[in-house]
Amino acid sequence: MFERPDVGERAVLVHIDFTAHDGTEDPGEFRELVTSAGVEPVSTVTGSRKQPSPRF
Repeated sequence: MFERPDVGERAVLVHIDFTAHDGTEDPGEFRELVTSAGVEPVSTVTGSRKQPSPRF
């Protein structure tokens, strides 16, 4: 039919910062973990919330 280019896996990374949580998450470390798994991060979306919502 037609040729398709060889592509790998790509992902949009989502990082939510919970202000009520005292942990220290590092989005850069997450990006490195994703890259080491063979996935190409194409974009990062960030947001913040006071706490997780059980509704969603």
